[in-house]
Amino acid sequence: ALKIYTFMLQPLDDLDVNVSLTALGVDSLVTIEIRNWMKRSLGGIEISTLEILNAGSIASLGRLVIEALKKKFISQITMAEGDAYLEMKAP
Repeated sequence: ALKIYTFMLQPLDDLDVNVSLTALGVDSLVTIEIRNWMKRSLGGIEISTLEILNAGSIASLGRLVIEALKKKFISQITMAEGDAYLEMKAP
């Protein structure tokens, strides 16, 4: 929420996670900035600009990010467990 308000040059005192992204003036160019920031700052998660625009509110976008992070880390854990299994089987 802080990052989106900063991108949109909105006063942080007015921060409301339930406000719609369109009401803040988020457009396709801003969604690209948001997507790029999330990729850099949140471990390379993949969320499309369309998903960001369709999220509706900042709170909904937050839930979308949480789900993407869960998927990413679950797949990393699964891969690590698979590697550990293979190491046990190696001669």
